[in-house]
Amino acid sequence: GSSCFELLGLDVMLDANLKPWLLEVNHSPSFLSECPLDTSLKTALLHDTLSLVSISTRHKTLVKRQDLNASANRLYGAQPSAAWGKKG
Repeated sequence: GSSCFELLGLDVMLDANLKPWLLEVNHSPSFLSECPLDTSLKTALLHDTLSLVSISTRHKTLVKRQDLNASANRLYGAQPSAAWGKKG
């Protein structure tokens, strides 16, 4: 089967005593980058997240193939040939 996860955005503010206060939770955080620091932080976050959930190129290929097979089975009642989904 495939893997699912959700990445949430947390807005936190620190008070004078460095105590964190949760301001809001975003279910669909923005990954647009407005400055080099933003780009660096978000790139590292995405890299670490994908490493944590063990998403690899091989896994991605397997999931795509499973999705293609499931779609073909729903549409035609049969598995696709090995050539389906290959670039060429």
